[in-house]
Amino acid sequence: VERHVRRNLNPDERGPQDKEPTVSKWTFIDKTGKEIVKPIYMACGYFSEGLLPAAVNGEGYREEKWGFLDATGKVVIPYQFRSTYGFKEGMAPVHTGGNWGYINKAGEVVVPGQYTYAYHFQGGLAVVAAGAYPATKYGYIDPTGKTVIPLEYSSAATFKDGKAKVVKDKRTFFIDRTGAEIKP
Repeated sequence: VERHVRRNLNPDERGPQDKEPTVSKWTFIDKTGKEIVKPIYMACGYFSEGLLPAAVNGEGYREEKWGFLDATGKVVIPYQFRSTYGFKEGMAPVHTGGNWGYINKAGEVVVPGQYTYAYHFQGGLAVVAAGAYPATKYGYIDPTGKTVIPLEYSSAATFKDGKAKVVKDKRTFFIDRTGAEIKP
C-alpha cells in the first residue's frame, strides 16, 4: 500500500447498507495509483508500526467495526472494535463497546476494557480515565495494565521530556514519571 484515498462508489459497487445518494469509501492504492483492495472502508486511520486501523460497516447506522490491515491490505486483526487510534509502542487503545482497553499487534487483549478513555502509550506509560464527566479522573498505566500513577487528576497530558502536565483540585502543575510534583 502506497497510501489510502477516498473515492465515490459506482452504483454496482454499493451494498444494501449504502443508502445515501453519493457514497464514498476508502480504498488503497499502490505507487502507480492502482487500487489494490476494493473500496469497502468507511473510515481509516494512519499507518503506525506497520498496521492501519480501518472500519467497515457494522449492523446499524454509524456502527462501524474497526480492525487492522497490513501494508498489503490484508486484514490482520479482525473488525471487532467500536473505535481505535492505532499502535504506538506495540499497543493500541481499542473501544470494545462499553469501555477502552489495549491490544497488542497480534490482536490479543493485554489490558481489558475498563476505562472511560485511553490514550496512546508514550515512553512506557499511557493516560487513562475512569468515571463519567464531570467526575472523570485521569492517571497512568504501564503496558501490563498496572496503575503506575493513580487516577486522581481532573486532567492529564502525556509525558514529554520526563514530565506531564496535570490538574488536581483546580491546580495545574507538572509531575515526573513516579507521580511526584515537579517544583518550579
